[in-house]
Amino acid sequence: MNASLRLHAGHALLALLTLLALFLGWRAFHAATAPLPAMPQVAPPHMTDAALLARFDPFFRTAATGGELPVTALAFSLHGLRLDGATGRGSAIIALADGQQAVYSVGDTLADGVTLAAIAIDHVVIVRGGTREALWLDSGSRNAPAPFTSAPAPGEPAELPGANEPAPTAPPPQQAEPQ
Repeated sequence: MNASLRLHAGHALLALLTLLALFLGWRAFHAATAPLPAMPQVAPPHMTDAALLARFDPFFRTAATGGELPVTALAFSLHGLRLDGATGRGSAIIALADGQQAVYSVGDTLADGVTLAAIAIDHVVIVRGGTREALWLDSGSRNAPAPFTSAPAPGEPAELPGANEPAPTAPPPQQAEPQ
């Protein structure tokens, strides 16, 4: 009787495993043949403001961000910039008239009546008595760097120096002597 019970228990276990394999096979077949879910509806991207593109030139930033501002006459010097494009803020290392360098953020007061208004890639804009002025990173010359222009300035020669000189040429290739 003991052998017949083992046989029945083994058969039952084999039947249970067979049913489990059939069930898992049916689930795999059903998952493989089921249609894919539909793609969710996505809103079209927000269109860019065309006026913003007209105000910003990524290639000539000096002309777009501060080339038209007068250079400040204050005895300040700009030593470093950290531009934060995500928030429009940032920080700048500015030495005041006493020569002491400090870090200022947009909106900070530099001196009496002088506020840091904006930070650009190569200069900062300060507001002094309601007037916007530029303080450039290259403060040794006290002038804003000249933007690149392809047309010559009035009174200057139209050609670049050395433009009339012949361009250097490579020596002619040497031919092998016939044998």
